[in-house]
Amino acid sequence: MAGVDGVARVKIVIVAPKINLETGGGSHFTLALVCRGLHERGVDVTVCSLAPTAEPSAEALRKLGVTLVDLPTGPGAAADAAGRIAAAIYVAYGPLPIAFDLKRRVPGRRVIAYLNTLSGFCTNVLEQRDGCWLTCGHADRVRHHPGRPASRLAYLATGWSTVAALARDYRALDAVAFDSAPLRDAYGPVYGVPVAQTRVLPECIDFDAIRLAAAPRAGGDGTVEVLFVAALAGYKGASLLVDALRRVRGPWRLSVFGDGPDRPVVEAFRAERPDQVAFHGHVDNRRLFAELAGRPFVFVHPCLWFEAFGRAVIEAMALGLPVVVPDVGGPAWLVEDGVTGLHYHHRDSTDLARRIEWAARHPASMAAIGERGVETARRFDYRAVAAIWHETLAELAA
Repeated sequence: MAGVDGVARVKIVIVAPKINLETGGGSHFTLALVCRGLHERGVDVTVCSLAPTAEPSAEALRKLGVTLVDLPTGPGAAADAAGRIAAAIYVAYGPLPIAFDLKRRVPGRRVIAYLNTLSGFCTNVLEQRDGCWLTCGHADRVRHHPGRPASRLAYLATGWSTVAALARDYRALDAVAFDSAPLRDAYGPVYGVPVAQTRVLPECIDFDAIRLAAAPRAGGDGTVEVLFVAALAGYKGASLLVDALRRVRGPWRLSVFGDGPDRPVVEAFRAERPDQVAFHGHVDNRRLFAELAGRPFVFVHPCLWFEAFGRAVIEAMALGLPVVVPDVGGPAWLVEDGVTGLHYHHRDSTDLARRIEWAARHPASMAAIGERGVETARRFDYRAVAAIWHETLAELAA
């Protein structure tokens, strides 16, 4: 049956590790928005979760026209249960072995692995160094492997076969989709997935909903207003930002939204600089966008690892905020240096401080950068991204 724009409608099953639309990260919201966009385009979507879904998240998906199924756990049980749901295409959302199980257990069906993180192959993301993800081999994995020498020795003995098995399994799939081109390029050399078998299906935002909270930027008082929004986990880089701000010459203020294990880093910095640091804890997206609207913030993304996409960067750009991001990974792919944002050298707090100082000295340039960033963010609205998904699914179903 023909669907929107004459593209054939398909039925798909998306299998996710869990679904949390209350406090989950950007991938959870992207999943919901993709489902919404596909449903609007006539695709019949069933979402399967490997963990029980809380009722608020389940209700939100039902309102989007999505059928939700919580799968049993255990080796093979989830794949068997998902395979019993008749569909043209299965999407394993995240670095899930279930993609390989589905391909083996449901022959003749199309199976896609959707990857949005490097954690699927790096044994310790905080040990990543500039460029190592492009050449990551067995020696890197052993050296970075967490734990005692015995665990490293065990991985030394088994890691080669693990990588070889994963490469074989990835090539057996019908497609491997990534949320950014840099992530695709990082996986390619390690697993040898043919380029023709790969797709880039970016994360997305509800552009119109975010823009409702946008407002004209208020004028500043010469103090650079730095904004940090992230889960306070080590790899998100709160410590790097703190180090950079200690190096900034000139007045600054910092607003932090988020919570997590690195909270003591932020609280200690607030105790050290009580007049300059405001810590707000976790704030849900709807309230967050309203609080940020119109403020002369510069959004800084100080992540320590190879960020696959950087959804918070796109959300900030949609609000019209100028952004400062590392020069690697998804954020560098999203942001054109000097045009829609600023790049700093990855993990280099001195260079990050230098870029913050430049932002403070050039408020008019930063305002223009923020305005241009809005048009970049518009390209990642869920409707545009769902159209890319729809085209890809129809191609595979055919």
